[in-house]
Amino acid sequence: MSANTKRCRLRDTRRSLTTAQQRVAAEKVAERLVQQAFFQSATRIGTYWQSDGEVDPKPLQRRFSDVKQWFLPRLAADSSTAMMFAEICDGTPLVANRFGIPEPAIASSRSEHAASMELILLPLVGFDRNGNRLGMGGGYYDRMLVDVPTVESGGPLLVGLAHACQECRQISPHSWDIKLNLIITDGELICAKPK
Repeated sequence: MSANTKRCRLRDTRRSLTTAQQRVAAEKVAERLVQQAFFQSATRIGTYWQSDGEVDPKPLQRRFSDVKQWFLPRLAADSSTAMMFAEICDGTPLVANRFGIPEPAIASSRSEHAASMELILLPLVGFDRNGNRLGMGGGYYDRMLVDVPTVESGGPLLVGLAHACQECRQISPHSWDIKLNLIITDGELICAKPK
């Protein structure tokens, strides 16, 4: 099966989850995440704005808004594929980017490099237990993370958030694909085992 066919099927599957199923999954993922020492110690966390059936991290952000700094991706103002993080706080103005996804307004916060995060929560369409991530197909996260040190070299921990139904037996990565360190689903925490 091609990556695009797999992507379409997985997107349809996660979009078919009811609002109640989405809410329960987000709560289970959040509870599993807050129990982890890496989350408890992290103060600078890159996250995302949920869309298209992704697991919603916003309840987690609200719960820890006073003790952690949260950053959302922001696309470059031009039509390039560059993406950086920008801090969000209560009252940070958000604007819809060219995909209709809210992001911090340029005038409200400065851009920050992904390497300055301690933990990055990533959305995904599909994943496997080797840490391979199937995204939406634009490569925005892969390009943003290409020069970021690995967690072993002091870089941020990369954690994919997903519904259990998004697991794939195997994803064939491209040479430019960035691997996840962990995946947290509504069913379990998966330590990626790269091959």
